[in-house]
Amino acid sequence: MKSKFLKFLLVLSAGSFFVAQTPVYATRRSAPQITSVTELEEDVDKEEIDLNDLEVNSSAEMTIENDEVILDVINENGALVIPNLELDTETRYALHYSYQKLDGDLNTFGGHTDGLYINNIVSVDGDVTSQYEENDSAYAADDKEEHQVVVEFVTPRDKANANFYIQPNRGDFDFVTLRIFDVYLVEIPE
Repeated sequence: MKSKFLKFLLVLSAGSFFVAQTPVYATRRSAPQITSVTELEEDVDKEEIDLNDLEVNSSAEMTIENDEVILDVINENGALVIPNLELDTETRYALHYSYQKLDGDLNTFGGHTDGLYINNIVSVDGDVTSQYEENDSAYAADDKEEHQVVVEFVTPRDKANANFYIQPNRGDFDFVTLRIFDVYLVEIPE
């Protein structure tokens, strides 16, 4: 009897250890599992994104002037691409950027993360608005004010490098020209 009890405890302990060590990740259909910080402190350790490394897809055009990107979206799939973000696995990050509409109509401000960082929350001017997913967009005011966007995400355990897409008017097309600036990445301690 004692032997069966010890085996039971061993199996229970091993099973509990396995369950406790198995991370849980959000899927496209589940709610985000991170708590939004919505705003980043000014003195946070920032990793600036080199604007010269940015790209656009065939549905957008960009110029770089005075440490700012001028982005012209010419159809609903237009995107500014931050290519090949090399990040640590199972780590929480926030990507920050500011924007200002210069011309056109801005209906939504979405993007996506190559399907890799699907566990994300988007905040515009400190208010949580949505997630960056393939069919979702964060909604923004159609004005000429400056706005700050923070996209928080957690990298998965198996791969952490991917492209990051910023897509004005994603899924709701209108021509728009934006100024995008103050682009940086922050690792958020747990």
